[in-house]
Amino acid sequence: METTLSGLEQSISKAVDYLYYRQYHNGEFCCYISDNEAIKGWMAPDSAVFPTALIAGALICTQEDPRVDSILRKSTFFFECQMQPGGVWNYFTKWSRYSLTLPHDADDTACVSAVFRDRNIEWPRPDNKVLLYINRNAKGLFYTWFAMHLKLSRNLRYWRLALREFGPPWTRQLVWIKTDCKRNDVDAGVNANVLYYLGENSLTKPAVDYLVNIIEEGREDESDKWYRSRFFIYYFLARNIRVGIRGLERVRNTIIDRIVAAVQEDGKVGKSVLHTALAVSSLVSLSYKGPALDRSVQYLLAQQQSHGEWERWAFYFGEALARCTAGARKS
Repeated sequence: METTLSGLEQSISKAVDYLYYRQYHNGEFCCYISDNEAIKGWMAPDSAVFPTALIAGALICTQEDPRVDSILRKSTFFFECQMQPGGVWNYFTKWSRYSLTLPHDADDTACVSAVFRDRNIEWPRPDNKVLLYINRNAKGLFYTWFAMHLKLSRNLRYWRLALREFGPPWTRQLVWIKTDCKRNDVDAGVNANVLYYLGENSLTKPAVDYLVNIIEEGREDESDKWYRSRFFIYYFLARNIRVGIRGLERVRNTIIDRIVAAVQEDGKVGKSVLHTALAVSSLVSLSYKGPALDRSVQYLLAQQQSHGEWERWAFYFGEALARCTAGARKS
């Protein structure tokens, strides 16, 4: 079946309407946690910054739409309220009971900062870029957490972040023992998102090389603790290539070939609609045109439900819990 422009525009408009009417008044979007990636059976709402950052980042390319502009204005207000000293962010919102336990992180900071940049909003940009650059290991890769690492720095803001784990509540140290979080975590998706914000330069080159090696060695599925499918990694890398990260160009065709090979006869990719959507977005970012993309687009159009939503599926994981974003049934 041929995909028509009017059909695509209608589908996108319905999806935007779904998000527009389900955003909280404070700018936040709902997130659910569950014990399974299909978000079936047990689940509970969670209050976090990251789901809204993901949605806002995905909507930036359509911000000329008045509904999207409204969503983004509310979202950026929400981000401003959640910003921590130095222009960094925590995964959890300030009103979550877990916000004082989990360290601030590079993933949330980079994703929110990229939205601010693309919306031309002023914020402590010099400060948080410096903090991200300091927060690297000996190989030049970005740590996931702003935590105490064995390194020297004269930056007082960095030390305030690093020493935060030793303040009240005194149970903060337990996060390294009782959860999946480890002090020296280095993750592919996180490094890709930081690269997307900081851009390509001599200080981010180690991250570029690290990501290229993961693709060349076929380690996508095991390269990130939080994004447990290669289609997330392809998505994060593809958007970097789209904005001109030239060091990743050498894996462009490899990513395309692996995604196309994963497209099933009916157009589905991976286990879910979400995996298919990530694959479609990646192929578009990589300027691929072909029957595999057409089949996957048709699959997504066929799976869209009456209010513009799609079935839930976990976007990321933590402490053996799957998390999905954007409210009821939205992938």
